[in-house]
Amino acid sequence: MTPQISFPYRSTYWIVIAAWWAAMIVVVGLAWAIQPQPLLGLSMLDVMAISLASGAVSTMAIMPGFAIGVPDSIESDQSELAEADPATPEIEPEAVADVDLEIPETSGSEPDDQTGPEEAVDRGDLSRKFAFERLGNAFFVGMTIRLVGTVALFLVSSYYLEASPETTISLQLAAWILSWHLYLLLVEVIALTFKIQT
Repeated sequence: MTPQISFPYRSTYWIVIAAWWAAMIVVVGLAWAIQPQPLLGLSMLDVMAISLASGAVSTMAIMPGFAIGVPDSIESDQSELAEADPATPEIEPEAVADVDLEIPETSGSEPDDQTGPEEAVDRGDLSRKFAFERLGNAFFVGMTIRLVGTVALFLVSSYYLEASPETTISLQLAAWILSWHLYLLLVEVIALTFKIQT
């Protein structure tokens, strides 16, 4: 039986998108409600721009693992098949007695090249191990994209807002960007862990 293949990053992508938009609606709505007062030092347009850019960086960080599939374990597939099969009907002894069984001689015959259950399980485990290694590599590539994108976002935002390291707006801007970075990263890690375990 061919094992089912799941794509953890694809499900994680939509969870991150949903969490991103939900948080952005709340934050931008709060910034709009308190106008013209700034929200933690930023105007509504600045909050919206940083929220959009942070979400874009987070979704780009998920892309390296988007096409990586993880096959289900063969042992679980076999157990599911065993549970799904109907119970074996009982055979009456009289019916067995009437059947003549002929056992062919197998002297000198070579073993078949068919893959046994143990070999199939071993190959399935190797496929899953290789898939998990690719997921790990994709996660580290995504972290690199996330860090580079976050630093670039901070530099561009600082230039746009004319924020110098000595000003309060620089610290507030860094707090906004770092908060989005940690929030979306936490959502991704939790969703990805849940999808891999299930």
